[in-house]
Amino acid sequence: CYSLTSITIPNSITSIKERTFYGCSSIASITIPENVTSIGSNAFNGCSSITSITIPENVTSIGIDAFSNCSSLTSVIWNVINYQSSALSTFSDDVSTQITSFIFGDSVKFIPSYLCANMSALTSIIIPNGVDSIGQAVFGNCKELSSIVVDENNSKYDSRDNCNAIIETETNIIIAGCKTTVIPTSIATIGDYAFNGCVKITCITLPTSLTTIGSNAFKSTSIASVIIYDKVTSIGTDAFSTNTLLKSVEYKGS
Repeated sequence: CYSLTSITIPNSITSIKERTFYGCSSIASITIPENVTSIGSNAFNGCSSITSITIPENVTSIGIDAFSNCSSLTSVIWNVINYQSSALSTFSDDVSTQITSFIFGDSVKFIPSYLCANMSALTSIIIPNGVDSIGQAVFGNCKELSSIVVDENNSKYDSRDNCNAIIETETNIIIAGCKTTVIPTSIATIGDYAFNGCVKITCITLPTSLTTIGSNAFKSTSIASVIIYDKVTSIGTDAFSTNTLLKSVEYKGS
């Protein structure tokens, strides 16, 4: 429906099926009702005039390429509470690279794995008060991400020394995108892909408490030197791979 410019979806709708608005290139804006729980594959593929989209609280799954070829989409508001999709990436690569604003609603408690992966134009993120769980590689390859701010009332996460690092104390997953990162001494494990693709990181201080560095943990960063202390007993595959600026590694163990 190339000439369709607007549409109103009633609140009784709970599912937007596959290819529902495929190729509706003239629709400039669309409101997804609060009762929608699923968005099918290619549902908005080719909606090239849409500039922003709000994903409501009750959505649990989004199909492959649901927003592919949305060439004007630059802003996403994410209000989802219980996302269950198993897809590696919610937003296709062509859309991810053009998104400049990604806002988490106050209702968000869980940020699913890979949600913002490859959003190379994203520069800042705010983590709301209610977030108590962050998945794997949420901000993987967000090459321009230089500010991650955690709501000051969030009791689960902490932002220290303006380094914009996020620390999950139970599983020790660390996600960062900053020029200088200081990891607190309470951290024993740096998880897989923790800093993968964070090219803005030029300096990092590992704590003396650290015992494990996961696979690909510091892959493709911009660090020039690193000190590994004596408690480290395990370093995963490709932990420091493709770090072209890395010139100095000091190991203090026996």
